[in-house]
Amino acid sequence: MRDLRAAKADAERESKAKTQLLANVSHELRTPLTGIVSAAQLLDSHSNTPEANRLAATILKLSSSLDAEISQLLDLSKLGIQPAAGPPIAYELRTVINTIEVALKEIAASKGVELKTEISPDIARPVLGHPHELTSILMNLAGNAVKFTHTGSVTIQINLKAATERTYSLAFIVSDTGIGIPLEHQEKLFEPFYRIETGDRRQYRGTGLGTTIAREHVRRMGGELLVSSSPGEGSTFWFDIELPIASLPVVPVDDQPPPILAPKRILVADDNALNLELLLQMLARDGHIVTAAHNGNDALSQLALDDFDVVMLDFNMDDLDGLSVFQTYAMGRLHPAPTFFVTADTSSSTAAKLSKAGAAGVVYKPLTFDKLRGAIASVFPNEAPVARPDATDHGGTRLSAVPVEHIDPAILDLLREIKDQPEFLHKIIGDGIADLRDLFSQLSDAITDRDLHLVHHRAHAMRGVALNIGAVRLGAQCERLMDIPMDQLNASSERLHDELVSTWKEALQALEELRAPFAGTAHPTA
Repeated sequence: MRDLRAAKADAERESKAKTQLLANVSHELRTPLTGIVSAAQLLDSHSNTPEANRLAATILKLSSSLDAEISQLLDLSKLGIQPAAGPPIAYELRTVINTIEVALKEIAASKGVELKTEISPDIARPVLGHPHELTSILMNLAGNAVKFTHTGSVTIQINLKAATERTYSLAFIVSDTGIGIPLEHQEKLFEPFYRIETGDRRQYRGTGLGTTIAREHVRRMGGELLVSSSPGEGSTFWFDIELPIASLPVVPVDDQPPPILAPKRILVADDNALNLELLLQMLARDGHIVTAAHNGNDALSQLALDDFDVVMLDFNMDDLDGLSVFQTYAMGRLHPAPTFFVTADTSSSTAAKLSKAGAAGVVYKPLTFDKLRGAIASVFPNEAPVARPDATDHGGTRLSAVPVEHIDPAILDLLREIKDQPEFLHKIIGDGIADLRDLFSQLSDAITDRDLHLVHHRAHAMRGVALNIGAVRLGAQCERLMDIPMDQLNASSERLHDELVSTWKEALQALEELRAPFAGTAHPTA
């Protein structure tokens, strides 16, 4: 028995190590790929010759294909090492279908195949869950259907089987008129890396992971992925799941930019100066009249003194968190202003807590104009939009070197859209660097002291700053620390500390490189 237990433990360690290696390799492949795509897009937008545009388009097409393969490897590794898929959020099923249509319709049309989608009209409300999981399932199934269909159609259906006040019971069906799957291969089809190498199927490329990933996602959602197929007669994949109906309204962010509404009186509260400054500048850019509160108690004082059209509260403030502020405010008002929580905390426990609060919604960091505009538009649905601000032409400066391995290249465009002034860019990036230095010192001490509460709290604060300033790698590392359990902190504190130090140093170096071009024109005190 001891030998069996030891062998089992060795096998589990080996499996976990392989899964972690797969995750690490896939992640490291995506990092330079992001830089390749960004560089190709910049070259394409600034090129004046057809040949250069053709080469850039080729790079983008091949990068897209490689990214799809990496995505499947990442999905498979995640399924092997974590039991949950992040926080449940409110979303529209139609949005998922629209994403798949955009991705596959042109491919299907080029083959003369019709891509059809059908959603039961009785599904009128948003659902609560993980839209990226459902998108992955349907994209894999529909993508395979398009690949193996040469004439006829591919149909994606979402049917309502039953409904209560709290849940929808749904049937998802993907059917095609393609080449079909022999019976002897149908069960093996769900095994990782399994590919049918008989007949015409030898000509099709792929990793053989799509159906495996789809089945594991379906199982985690409480269903079972089934298939019915005959060679030459097409295939049908289907699964039934139950999804909660969302009690928290969706903050719309989709392919259509949200409208900009007439100026509103908005209170924003955040105890981090950088986050508060960005939020103030972004809302002011759209003409809103913004009042700043520097902590929770300050927010309550402002709410007692004045009336506002919209309130935006940072969830994680030191003196009084956003939820406590909202509950106190709502208790004393017959008609409180629509209130949004702003947070970098995407944990399921926080999402559930905020969804029960009765607020208007949640805006997750990093902040973008579309997120803020979508939030405001969601609580004034009948109001006509006003003209959008004129886009700023940055000219050749878009080709400035951006350290994409550690910094999201889009951050520079966002900051320029807020205020395209060198002194502003220098100051904001510098403030972010200063905040990350302070928070690193506090988080580093908390890890060394194994202070779990402080680790969670400071990791949350650092993640918010990191995401708002574009330090995506550092933000991802902080996210892992935000809900790390005590036993893992005790067992791995030295490793966690070393990883944090390394990522933090790389992020700061990248931010300094990003800020350097603006140093000569910045105000001496910035």
